[in-house]
Amino acid sequence: MAIPIFGSREVFLCILQSRQLDENFAYFFTYRSDAMDIIGQYTVLYNIENLNDHLQLWACEMPDGGSCEVLTIQATDKYIKRTLYSEVIPLLKREISGFQTILERGDDEGLLYLVYENLDGFVPLSDGYSRAKISSLFSLVEGLRELKNENREMYLLSPNWIYINPDGEIKVKYIGLFEIFKKQGLLEKQYVSPIVWAWVEDSKRIRPNFQDDMYSLIHSFRFLFSDPSDHIFRALDEDRKKRFSKYTELKEVLETSKTEERRSNYVNVVTQNGSFQLLLEVLNSMTGTMWIKLERSKSKQDNQICGRFSTETYSGFFFVNDDNHLFLPSKSIKNEKDIMLIQSRNSFCVPFEFSDKPSTFNCTAYFTEQFDKQNQLAELHKLNAKNTRKWRVLPDKEREYIENNAFSVCFHKREEMKGTSPRLKFYLTTKTHIDWKKVKEIKNKEVLLHCDDLRIGKIQEHNPKDNILFLKDIHCSIDEVSHQGTLLEDVRLETSQYKKQVEACKMFDNKDVVNPQLCSILSTPGDTEMLPQKLLQNFQFENFEDELFNLDLQNDETQREAVLEAMHYKPLYLIQGPPGTGKTTVIVELVRQILKRQSSAKILITSQSNLAVDNVLEKFNKINQQEGAHLKFMRLASSNAIEKDNISADIIPHTFEKKLRNWAFDTEKRATRFFKNHFQEQEKHPKLIDIYLEYQHLQR
Repeated sequence: MAIPIFGSREVFLCILQSRQLDENFAYFFTYRSDAMDIIGQYTVLYNIENLNDHLQLWACEMPDGGSCEVLTIQATDKYIKRTLYSEVIPLLKREISGFQTILERGDDEGLLYLVYENLDGFVPLSDGYSRAKISSLFSLVEGLRELKNENREMYLLSPNWIYINPDGEIKVKYIGLFEIFKKQGLLEKQYVSPIVWAWVEDSKRIRPNFQDDMYSLIHSFRFLFSDPSDHIFRALDEDRKKRFSKYTELKEVLETSKTEERRSNYVNVVTQNGSFQLLLEVLNSMTGTMWIKLERSKSKQDNQICGRFSTETYSGFFFVNDDNHLFLPSKSIKNEKDIMLIQSRNSFCVPFEFSDKPSTFNCTAYFTEQFDKQNQLAELHKLNAKNTRKWRVLPDKEREYIENNAFSVCFHKREEMKGTSPRLKFYLTTKTHIDWKKVKEIKNKEVLLHCDDLRIGKIQEHNPKDNILFLKDIHCSIDEVSHQGTLLEDVRLETSQYKKQVEACKMFDNKDVVNPQLCSILSTPGDTEMLPQKLLQNFQFENFEDELFNLDLQNDETQREAVLEAMHYKPLYLIQGPPGTGKTTVIVELVRQILKRQSSAKILITSQSNLAVDNVLEKFNKINQQEGAHLKFMRLASSNAIEKDNISADIIPHTFEKKLRNWAFDTEKRATRFFKNHFQEQEKHPKLIDIYLEYQHLQR
């Protein structure tokens, strides 16, 4: 019974007498009657468990009347929000085998909460040992393997956090909260490996991995294995290198250890009457690897999913029948493997076996799922191509507009003018309209005209009455200029960026890029499946403070996190912020951290504006001068940008052109000094004298 000791509007404190124990056993819990009636949109039914002052678990009713569990979290430190962001949010609404599903994450006036599926009929393993069997472990091992493939490790695997129902089904609670439970002191020492506990006490020790998850799993279920010599106990070896190196090894040992037969999945295969012997031969070849390639559309006659298959010795067509079997037309079967199918990027290997016996395995559902996935990918590829065609239109039109509006006049005769400075005279045709106002504008701007990609000169004067142009500052001889043609304003510099953009779109469309995944990220970011990331842990953020070059970042957590995450998250990391928020500071620190770890790294810093690039390089220049660092960098810029003073004066010495000239000058100076120092007695070095004379000839 419950004996109220103290009561108020805020808190009730109760002592519960347990009739199942010889002595009174006290349970203490708090219930905020006014604040915890509702959590977000969920109505509180009762308090299930208080893990500590910051973590409480509640039984709640969902808006649709269903039941759920809600874990409330008092976020006292930023590491809690960071852990939820990196470890929990990616797992929302995912049904991972062997784990309780997270339905929602919310914030109720500063109180964070996680909504979980209701585990009706489940009890902690510590209260349900009799329900467990070796076959119960397979689903959990599969879930752990799936998470490991995403670089996710460390889970609460102990009898108090592993729940089990009467059928032996397992659900592990609080997925993704290992770091929070560690910080809150809620880990159970007896069920974690020695490596984990050493790391708990000192986060700078070796980081635990999935093998420590295996340790906790088998330790929690060791009561199922009676033979001390069972290979399963490799998972408990204190030397991590002696444990299983992957989950597939663990599954193989579980297969040999299980006490009941587990029926494997197989697909029923049929063919026409009279072809049974051929079918048996094909089925025999299917016991090895079998490749499948689905057609993009269903069959016209029966609207069935269809495709082609190939083994090492047979190939042919198949249809997926609605009555749950594969039909192989005997006439399509060939006694040879289909190499093109096997090498196709759209083919895949099937994970089950085949038989002529009836089966309960739902192969129709499996192939329907694969068919839908394939069509979704095809639609994504079409969308990618459509987007790049759209992107290509704008730069193409911009280029076309500039070229169409560029100055041009046709001439039918040219001749060289005599005088102290070379001039050319062009007789213009009268067939096309000549905009003499535009001619005057081009003259005043001293625009260089060209013909057939040949630089000619600038307009000195014009004679509208006789349709004549006189050009000065000639860059070629009269013989190089065609007898008739078109004088054009040189807009190649202006249009080159648009031509490059169009070419980039073509390469993008053809996936002719260094990292093809970027094509999908940029064109369809919402539908692109990113590569699994090795998520950063809280201790890495904390330890990174000691590695910073710019100590100002120690006081700016946002900038510090951006640098560390950008170093680890691939293939793309975006930093967004208005002017003055420190993006340049982050870039400089990021470059220094990369060079610290890989001194030979080649880093390209690019921007839409010259100023943004120069801002970064000026900081490198300042660091080299003030700290004596040796950050080697080179500024790449067009000659036009340099001529128009678009490059900072402090950066000019670091441009490619300047460095090249300095190198040539220094090389010539050293070579000259070398020859003078080594060839004073010339008669003793006849062969080298020839080289020296040749060098002097080149100088002249």
